[in-house]
Amino acid sequence: MIALLGAAALGGRGGARAAAHDGAGDGTGAASAALAPPQAAQWLAQRLPPLRASYPGQFAFGSALFPADGDFGAHWRGGPALRAWLAQAVAARRGDWLLLPPDWLAYAAEGERACAYLLTVRPRGAGSEVAALPLDCMEATGQRWRMLGRAGPGWYLGALDLPPQRALAAALLPRLGPGP
Repeated sequence: MIALLGAAALGGRGGARAAAHDGAGDGTGAASAALAPPQAAQWLAQRLPPLRASYPGQFAFGSALFPADGDFGAHWRGGPALRAWLAQAVAARRGDWLLLPPDWLAYAAEGERACAYLLTVRPRGAGSEVAALPLDCMEATGQRWRMLGRAGPGWYLGALDLPPQRALAAALLPRLGPGP
């Protein structure tokens, strides 16, 4: 168990405790808390600025730079969890955030992995759940000599597309939680 979300993190009273788990068994990492979804969404928005170095692209649902539903379906790999998120009503997605990593491929070591994340707040019992849905996971494959059309032969950086990585999503959630 990790203490991830709590009323103390919002400056409120009471001691909500959270448990990390596998979301819906679909590759998402999730944490449950005794906070109502609006308070959990507020807590999430307060915890994102320190992650700007690791995830410079942080877009709230409904902002001008948040992708449209059609773009998610056509250009993002997220599996059944992304399809379930897209099927939700717009009102249910209001507290959600999209985190995009920097252009990591240029300086990534071979074997390093990165994902974009969709952080979503959803009701769970009397409280809420914050889930990290990994999108477009990739693994750096290093430089390879290739003969590429008009670009010509040369050393090119490569990346291997991966299915959603639950371990990467689970590693992101503790970074959101309060310090020890």
